[in-house]
Amino acid sequence: MSRWWACGIVFALVVACGAGHGQDRTRGEQGKDKGGGADKVADPTTDKAVAVKEPSTVVPLRSGAGKELATLLNAQFDGRAKAEFLPDLNVLIVTASPNVLAEAAKVVAQYDRPQRSVAVEILVVDLPPMAAGPENAEFSGPVKDVHARLETLRKTNKISSVKQIQLTALENQTNAVLVGESRPFVMGRATTGTGITTSSITYRNLGIKVGVKPHLSAEGKLTLDLDLEESRPVTPEDAPALGPEEKDKEKAATVRAPTFQTNTVKGSFAIPEGQAVLAKGFTTSTKAGDARTLVLVTATVAGK
Repeated sequence: MSRWWACGIVFALVVACGAGHGQDRTRGEQGKDKGGGADKVADPTTDKAVAVKEPSTVVPLRSGAGKELATLLNAQFDGRAKAEFLPDLNVLIVTASPNVLAEAAKVVAQYDRPQRSVAVEILVVDLPPMAAGPENAEFSGPVKDVHARLETLRKTNKISSVKQIQLTALENQTNAVLVGESRPFVMGRATTGTGITTSSITYRNLGIKVGVKPHLSAEGKLTLDLDLEESRPVTPEDAPALGPEEKDKEKAATVRAPTFQTNTVKGSFAIPEGQAVLAKGFTTSTKAGDARTLVLVTATVAGK
């Protein structure tokens, strides 16, 4: 065997090995393209491309916007990363290749932040019956303008009363307050055969109970879950008469049976920064006309 022929065999073997290695690499790259972002390598036993399972990473959050962050990651990376929010632990489970995971971590760091507190103010405004009262739309807008409008209406006796409730809550956490009292009411009277009059008295809880739960999106938009219930006594002029007051029956006004009105507001409301929002309005019919009750809400994020 000549030396030149032996060298030719060695050269041919080197070329063949290089070509085989290039084909395996090509198979791996093609598998990666077809796998929608998942890495694939050639299985030496079957010579087929198989997927490499992408690692999952636990990402602790400082904020309460985990649901929004998961939605943001899934939309932005469009299949290259999968994010799942575990609310009980306040963490994200992110599944992606190492390179994509590094990009996702940058997005989380950009939008994740500690929970912030939100100061909420609720105004319950009673408007008496009037021929040409203000429109409901006049009570929405910049907070300063709405407060100035309420003050003007108060000075012109176009407001019966304003109840103000202020409370602070952390985002994604509920805070509640009760402002009220238990009051006695005469619900009935009876006179015995000997002329003794007895009154039936009941106690009712009256006032306003408010629960709020603020939500802040990754973009900083505020949504407030509001649960309000107001209970108040109402005594119509045509309510059943119970008789005169006991102290001076000849001069005392007639006591009438009261009824109790409950106004409720329950729902989620988008509250723009620095704006007052009319959450709901109620109408009560009286002989003098329709009286209105309006519930206004404002909210301010701490640190803004």
